[in-house]
Amino acid sequence: MKMGIEVKTGDIDDSKVLKLLNSTRGSWGDLEFLRWIFYDIPTHDKEENFFAKTTEGKIVGYGRTGHKNIVDQENNHSEGVFEYKHASVLPDYQGLGIYSKIIESRLKYFSNSGIYNYKISFIRKGNLPFGLYSKKGWKHRVLPLYMFIVSPCAYFLEYVNFFKEQSDRIYNILLNIGRYIDLVFSDEKVNISKAMGGKKLGKLRLKIYVSDTAMKENIEMVTSELNLFSLIISNFKLATRDEISLFRKKMLSENSMAHNTLDESYKIKKIDISDTDKPEKHIDIDNVVTLYNKLLKNYDISFRRDKEDIVHILRYPKNSEVILVEDKGDLLGFSVLGYAKEKEVDEIWVLDQICKSEDVFHSMINYIEKLAVSRRVDSVRMYSEMNPGDKWAYLPITTLMWDGKKTEFENKLKNGKLFISQYDVL
Repeated sequence: MKMGIEVKTGDIDDSKVLKLLNSTRGSWGDLEFLRWIFYDIPTHDKEENFFAKTTEGKIVGYGRTGHKNIVDQENNHSEGVFEYKHASVLPDYQGLGIYSKIIESRLKYFSNSGIYNYKISFIRKGNLPFGLYSKKGWKHRVLPLYMFIVSPCAYFLEYVNFFKEQSDRIYNILLNIGRYIDLVFSDEKVNISKAMGGKKLGKLRLKIYVSDTAMKENIEMVTSELNLFSLIISNFKLATRDEISLFRKKMLSENSMAHNTLDESYKIKKIDISDTDKPEKHIDIDNVVTLYNKLLKNYDISFRRDKEDIVHILRYPKNSEVILVEDKGDLLGFSVLGYAKEKEVDEIWVLDQICKSEDVFHSMINYIEKLAVSRRVDSVRMYSEMNPGDKWAYLPITTLMWDGKKTEFENKLKNGKLFISQYDVL
């Protein structure tokens, strides 16, 4: 390696790794979150941390390789997998082969273990690692990520950079004409060019009113295969429906997309577990585990959900709540919500959720929507095999990638019904 940089394994140097992750991945988290996601996981092994260090001891690159268990529900078989995650290199040290060296070191560790048959990674489609792994023959499936948008303006600011990532042409057009256009959402007004980093605003600006539905559909377009022609046609169709208009008459009232009626046949109970060191004391864990064991059999494969996994989820450090759905004393649904801040966006993450039926699922979803509005967060993020409904944007941006032996298990990885949640992807 150039500049006397070598890759080592061992205990995490908290402050140095946190500084690196926050400098390369935005507002990644704090020390409490780092310890929860790396130290406190049931399968923690310090030798699965890979550091690129200078001779002076400066950490300039980091990559985590954890191990997980994916359960083949049909055969009651647990397949151990290595997970590649959080590989980052400081900007000043990029282009020196450090990232490749971390990848090589993890591969060598994987090969020497002799235990695991698969390597997996959760990667946003189109990112550099996605291309690198694809060239190496890794397979992938797009994961079912949904988002309920409470603040359309906040998500316009958040997702406008997708234009630059996917199409410089569209980005530059919007940057130039956007000086003369203010978009008015149900919660706030924003100038397009200013939101994209432009400095000069047009003296005369046109107001265009954008409904919540139009915002949702545009975010779905931006995060899928984007081209200028389809974007124009889709927004023209939205305009013919008055979802995009020069007049306010069609604008949805603030948060109107969350106005639903709950199914009163189920008892929904919310438990705040953010102020206790051992939240599992407030939950009947054995009852929850029994529910998982029963309902996971409806899936082909799932990540492991033993008692220790549930306890770890409940100990998420950033303010969390549990929602239980019951009927005559029977537990029918369980959900853990965690609060997070991604850059300038406040979110609720549905960390984990399982429901006995679609009716129970939609009762839970309606409750979460109302909770998000009352908490004044910007959005709710959730991975789910069940579709939460038209009010939720479907974002095909996260993939599960894998490399391993071609077996019946791989076919289930590719095509099977998969139980997965935000917790698995973190």
